[in-house]
Amino acid sequence: MSGQIGGSSLAAAMDSLVPFEPRAKPIGDTEYRQRTERARALLRQHGGNALLLTAGASLRYFSGIPWGASERLVAMLITLDGDPLVFCPAFEKGSLDHALRIPAGLRLWEEHEDPQALVAAALAERHADSLALDPA
Repeated sequence: MSGQIGGSSLAAAMDSLVPFEPRAKPIGDTEYRQRTERARALLRQHGGNALLLTAGASLRYFSGIPWGASERLVAMLITLDGDPLVFCPAFEKGSLDHALRIPAGLRLWEEHEDPQALVAAALAERHADSLALDPA
């Protein structure tokens, strides 16, 4: 093998590379907040008053949290008023703090606690009597 790429050496080809300028700006914190406000507008339009997003693409879309689904509940509750609430195992708080891009209340749960009960309590606190679930 000659070690050539298109008539030049590998070293010459590597030296000729220039940085790729990003074509899109990173998603900013303001856009995450706008997405939450849009979700609230859609809830109002359709007669709902709460949206629960579990770990996955939708959670990341609304909050910046890049969390994959697991057996432990990690979710965000958006209601018509107040900051969204994020539910997460207590031992994951450091990771959550690092990833979260929006103002949110944290509802941490310990291994012996029922996270669904925390969600139910939050719904009652926010006077939310209808819950939309993310199909993802």
